[in-house]
Amino acid sequence: MDYEISLSEDKSIVLIRVKKHLTTQMALTFTKEAVGLAEKYKINRYLIDIRGIRNTWSVFETYQFAQDINKYGRQRLDKVALVIDPEDKTHTFLETALVNQNYNNYLFKDYDKAIAWLKEE
Repeated sequence: MDYEISLSEDKSIVLIRVKKHLTTQMALTFTKEAVGLAEKYKINRYLIDIRGIRNTWSVFETYQFAQDINKYGRQRLDKVALVIDPEDKTHTFLETALVNQNYNNYLFKDYDKAIAWLKEE
C-alpha cells in the first residue's frame, strides 16, 4: 500500500502516512477513505505525514486538487496538518492553494507541533 490510515491513540485524529510518490489521485483516494473513518468516530482532525515525499504536482494539478477535494468529503472546517521534512519547500504552493479555497490546513516541520495544533480548540 502506498499509504496507511489509522487513528491516534486517543481516537481524536485521523493519521495518514504516505509511503510513496504522491499523486493527486492518490491524495483524493486517501482523503475519501480518511473522511469515512473520521465520520465513524465523529472527528474532523487529520495529520498527513508526507516526510520524505517531494511534491511534483504542476500548478494546474495543485489548483485542480484544491478545487476537487470537497467532492471527496473534505470540509473547509476540518483541521489538517501536513508534516514535511524541515528542508522541503515543495509543498508550499499546495498549502497556499488550499488556504485560498478557505481550507483549514497548515504545513509543519515538527510532528509534535502538528499534533499540538490539531488538539487545540
